[in-house]
Amino acid sequence: MKRSILVSLSCLMIPALAGASTFVSGNFGKVAPQKAGFAAAAKASMEGILVDHFGAAGNESVELIGTSTDVKGNTHARFMQTLNGLPVVGAEFVMHMDAAGTIFSVNGDFAPAADAASPLKALRSAPLGAELVYVVGADGKAHLAWQNEVSYDNADGAQLDLVFTSVATGEEVARHPQLKYARSLRTLDCNSRTQCNTVVSTSSNAINTGDAAADAAHNYAIATYDYFLANHGRDSIDDNGMTLISRVHYNRNYNNAFWDGSQMTYGDGDGTTFIPLSQDADVVAHELTHGVTERSSNLIYQNESGALNEALSDIFGAMVDRQEGANAVDTWLLGEDIYTPGTPGDALRVMNDPAAAGDYDYYPTRYTGTSDNGGVHWNSGIANLAYVLLVEGG
Repeated sequence: MKRSILVSLSCLMIPALAGASTFVSGNFGKVAPQKAGFAAAAKASMEGILVDHFGAAGNESVELIGTSTDVKGNTHARFMQTLNGLPVVGAEFVMHMDAAGTIFSVNGDFAPAADAASPLKALRSAPLGAELVYVVGADGKAHLAWQNEVSYDNADGAQLDLVFTSVATGEEVARHPQLKYARSLRTLDCNSRTQCNTVVSTSSNAINTGDAAADAAHNYAIATYDYFLANHGRDSIDDNGMTLISRVHYNRNYNNAFWDGSQMTYGDGDGTTFIPLSQDADVVAHELTHGVTERSSNLIYQNESGALNEALSDIFGAMVDRQEGANAVDTWLLGEDIYTPGTPGDALRVMNDPAAAGDYDYYPTRYTGTSDNGGVHWNSGIANLAYVLLVEGG
């Protein structure tokens, strides 16, 4: 992505492309996070930055949806864009402030009001269960749309998507998958059914019940919790002590694991492609990290943002695996303990050599089609390799 220096304001700006994030850095004034009136002041500053650097016309608005403070004392305020009183799904910004309240950067996706249809054009009667919103489409514009949650099954298993249908044309303008799966495979079980009602344990300590799949899911969830708390000061998925719910023995011969927004689910595999998916630390940490991403950066599970979503799960999965004793080689292999038990040395993904598993490792040659939700797994290799190079050099 090209970068240009805006000399007049001494800031760095990465121009916005359709579906791409925009980033500006510089000195954008002060907003004291610890003082009363922060929300209103931060909102005003954010809206001014949108006008000055993101091409806003001045009638766009943002709403503060959360703040966090890192170990360096920097505050990160997250905003959602709104138009005509409606949320713009996929248009969010993060304002970054140092300990003194100086705004030093902003990143996010912006949808100009000029491109958005008025909600007055919406049908008087909404489709059953639908919500009227704006959504950022593949063209980078805000489309007035009906949002519906749709569940279905396909060749990959159970699916749950947010589907956005244009009010103007009736055509689908965006689709945001809600189930974050480990690769393009599916395996789940609860006594070989799809409903889990049997409680194995509610202990906050490691367990040893004799059920290897249940013990691994429980104990690796603890390991993941401990990793985030010890290294990032994060108290569970939501940073507020959220209960970590894990489901094992889901369905029969189910070759996958997924995070559905509230819990982890693991299949037992078919014994050939997979053995129980909970029996690998990096798989468990991968799925839990989808929850962390959902409640922090909220990267939409599609195209480039989806590839970053997957890569973050791979990266933290690798770090938990290393914490749990993985050697230097296995650290960069994802799912090596549960994938193809009859083939030693292979893995679902290879972070230090993504092409070895058929994934992409170079942004200019990335996958740009529609399969795999726009290549969320295949293109994750780009950020995965970048992380390995940061750790090991090269």
